[in-house]
Amino acid sequence: MKKKRSTSPARKGKKNVTLAKVASNVTVLKKDVAVLKKDVSTLKTDVSALKSDVSILKTDVASLKIDMSTLREEMLHTHEAVMRHGEDIQVWKDEIVHEFHVVVENLRHDLLGAFKDHTVTLDNARKDHEQRIVRLERIEGIALPV
Repeated sequence: MKKKRSTSPARKGKKNVTLAKVASNVTVLKKDVAVLKKDVSTLKTDVSALKSDVSILKTDVASLKIDMSTLREEMLHTHEAVMRHGEDIQVWKDEIVHEFHVVVENLRHDLLGAFKDHTVTLDNARKDHEQRIVRLERIEGIALPV
């Protein structure tokens, strides 16, 4: 048989103090657990918000990629149009220079011909002029004998 231990009053007081400390610690732990539960709840809310933000950012990135692709295509089309326009300007310039050369050549020929051509009116005016001069010379008496 086992003997029962007798507990002394000092020992009983020690047990009561230890139980009181344990109970106090349990109360503190319960408060800590309640705070941790609130923190976990807050973290869950934050994670949910972060997931929503990441989803929005993914959508924004996809939109930006589409916009960049569209902008790249527009820039390519604009560059091609500018290059075509530049080629058109060069052709137009060449045509203008050619026309200028044609006009200059026509003017040169016209001017060369103007000095060689005698019109009937100018020829008649010269003959009449010479006859008038001879007549005036005879009237004045200074005409040369013919």
